[in-house]
Amino acid sequence: MKKASCTFLTPLPTNKQRFSSSIEPGLYSKYLLEKSGDTVGNSVLKTLRSRFARQIDVKEALSLPSGKKSSEKISVAEAVRIIVSTSLPLQECLRAGVVNYTWASEKIMSNIAKLTGKKKVSIDAVKAALIRYQQELESEGRAELERVSSIIAKSTIELQNDISVLTVRKFAIERHIAEIFSVASEARFFNLTQGRKTYTITISSEDAGRILSKIGKEDLLELLNDQAAIVLISPQEITVTPGVVSFVSRTLFVRGINITQIISCHTDTIIVVRKQQAVDALKALEEGIEACRKCGGTSTNSGTFRGDDHVFSQS
Repeated sequence: MKKASCTFLTPLPTNKQRFSSSIEPGLYSKYLLEKSGDTVGNSVLKTLRSRFARQIDVKEALSLPSGKKSSEKISVAEAVRIIVSTSLPLQECLRAGVVNYTWASEKIMSNIAKLTGKKKVSIDAVKAALIRYQQELESEGRAELERVSSIIAKSTIELQNDISVLTVRKFAIERHIAEIFSVASEARFFNLTQGRKTYTITISSEDAGRILSKIGKEDLLELLNDQAAIVLISPQEITVTPGVVSFVSRTLFVRGINITQIISCHTDTIIVVRKQQAVDALKALEEGIEACRKCGGTSTNSGTFRGDDHVFSQS
């Protein structure tokens, strides 16, 4: 019997290592485990294909690759990589191995011609370049991505309902910092995040009024009530493992769930969503964790994940 192995697409790059990827920027998660008779994967593939069919955005693709001068010609292979790098649905379909290469080549032919400066481009050349690139995408970064699955499998989640998010001018917080932390010490839930000109306080709704009474409404820039906080509690390795936050954001994105705030605090990842979407978000994350556990053989009874939008594959 073959052992199931988990693979993901690489995460979006950001400044922090756990938000970034050393593999391939701009890619999201390829999902986990394939079970025969599972209809869930099919619905996801249809979604990916429909998104790709609706639009291939090449606005960014029309810029030259790094190191290229305007007088230098771009090859078909280079043009294909540029197009793929700017089209998330195409990336996902290629990584998952669910692309009709002839159909995909026809879709991007006109943009390949623009990038290469050729009046006519061979569809066979485009198709061959897509196939070669797909093989690279599928093979690269497997060890790093398996570590993401391991982190997710060992994680648990908690839900905090009735949360408010306050965005306040920076000086107003700093002027009342002692009083604010006095409220924080007694609050059911509290988090303080610093920006360049503002602070954002994520706090249990019943305690939000106490903060407002300290800072005054004139320095309040935004108040969001009816929120919920989902806390992903992960092992220590999350601090040096890229891709975990990408997994979380992608899992919620494919279900149309907006993330109001996402906050990292050591091994805790706090995801704030609208209260009306909290149950769906919790279920989605639970399903993803359970899929990783089945894939990696991790077993536990708390904080489970099931994963209805995960495309499964065995190797």
